[in-house]
Amino acid sequence: MKLEHTDSDGTLHSSTLATIDRPELSDEADLGMLHDTGKHLLWLIQMEIATA
Repeated sequence: MKLEHTDSDGTLHSSTLATIDRPELSDEADLGMLHDTGKHLLWLIQMEIATA
């Protein structure tokens, strides 16, 4: 997961927040993430936005 934003002078900033590797996926029905994983990713996004 990558977060990108452009600041007021037009500079693009990019941060890689996470890489999701799910080798156990064998069916589309298994697609998704655990609640705790989603909460952690949301926290990472919030920290990046607050810092910027």
